[in-house]
Amino acid sequence: EVEVKDEQISLNTNKKQRNDKNKKKVRRYLESNRILKWLEEHSRSSKNAISGRGNQAYVLPSTLIYDEWVRNNYELHVWQTYLKMGTEQKHWAKEIVRRTKRRDNVINTRFVQKKINRLITVIAEACATISELQIQLSTYWMQTISETTNQRLAQITANLVARQLSVDRARQTTTAGNVGTDTDDELGTGTTGTAGAAPTTTATTKNHIRESVERIEKYILEYIYFCTQHVKKMAQTRIQLAKAQMEEYKALEDFAQIATPTQWNTHFLLKPKVKLWSTKNRNYQILSKRVELDMPPNIIDKVDFSFKIDESIISQDEAQAMYNQMHQITKDFRTQAMTL
Repeated sequence: EVEVKDEQISLNTNKKQRNDKNKKKVRRYLESNRILKWLEEHSRSSKNAISGRGNQAYVLPSTLIYDEWVRNNYELHVWQTYLKMGTEQKHWAKEIVRRTKRRDNVINTRFVQKKINRLITVIAEACATISELQIQLSTYWMQTISETTNQRLAQITANLVARQLSVDRARQTTTAGNVGTDTDDELGTGTTGTAGAAPTTTATTKNHIRESVERIEKYILEYIYFCTQHVKKMAQTRIQLAKAQMEEYKALEDFAQIATPTQWNTHFLLKPKVKLWSTKNRNYQILSKRVELDMPPNIIDKVDFSFKIDESIISQDEAQAMYNQMHQITKDFRTQAMTL
């Protein structure tokens, strides 16, 4: 009995680990090597945005946050459009009705508003996290530049001390004080100029750092917008579908008011047939696209007619031609199977 319990616990643990692994699955365009490669290629016109370790430490985590930020903004726009349609045009999208199971204005408004508030909260948290990462990056750059500046000032100070020592030696071998006076004026002028330039240098450094952070943010957003074009298109499609459903629903209401009993009964007879045709047509379009892209469904076995050819018997060109023929046979088999 103890062994059975231990085995059951082990199975549950493995199942939980698989579920956690599936939840933590990262989108392919958010992989580190893809992000760094894209930024490296698109930031060559200016200074490389990932040239330093501090930049990479900022880019990799912030790209994940920007991805969620962009996706949530697309989702927020969809739900705001749904709310506007429901409150101003008195029609609730089928996506909302399917979830709330009714067309009540109060319930649907509360449901959509709750969804919008949650998205706004998530977007605000993402903005706060990005701001914190930007502050950390700016602090890193300020410290790096400060270290370089301190090294430069130390070098200048060492040069001044060496010059002062040479002046002291010159005083010991000369009689008049004119040389010493002139040199003191020169040293004083140089020190004052360095101190006066410090605030200006600090302000210039801060502006340069701010511009660099904004430039990196621009590159990241370009990458995310490029990789989430399908998300934007799906959001636009949902809005267009909701508007089309609204026009269809209002047309049905107008038809119900003016239709005769015979016409209304005909409507009930045609409705299931039209729905069945719509389902078949959608499945046909999906399968046609799969055939075009050579993406067979799971019900079709992944048969691959690929055999090893001894290239010592025939030439390399003939072997490659036979490999191409095998690939074509595999593709034709999948296409014909999907067509059937």
